Amino acid sequence: MGGVFKYNSNHKMLTAFAIIAWAIFHFFSRESNNQQYDNGQVKQQGARVNAKNHGLWVWYYPNGKKKMEGHFENGKRVGLWITWDNAGNKKSECTYENDKLNGYYLEWNAEGELISKKRFKNDKLIK
Repeated sequence: MGGVFKYNSNHKMLTAFAIIAWAIFHFFSRESNNQQYDNGQVKQQGARVNAKNHGLWVWYYPNGKKKMEGHFENGKRVGLWITWDNAGNKKSECTYENDKLNGYYLEWNAEGELISKKRFKNDKLIK
């Protein structure tokens, strides 16, 4: 049979090696998006696309309460970002556009009273 490819044991070994090398590379090159504290509690959750944070990301305290949440687009902060203290009280709220503070940066005390209101444009405080 002239011209017909014969699949022999050398080809099988090369194919198996290629598959194993591919699997090892992909297994070890993955980045962990979700991390945990030593107590097993989730530390952070979020997705990565092309090695950049993308979509909703949430960080937590060791007690399980939210610490911070916000959105990324291609690794840059966008939209509303909120932080909380470890008791679950809102600490701050701000808005990002293209990874820069834009709009009001609000801060609250532990009693829930607004204690600071600052306005930013492209990361610069507006007076």
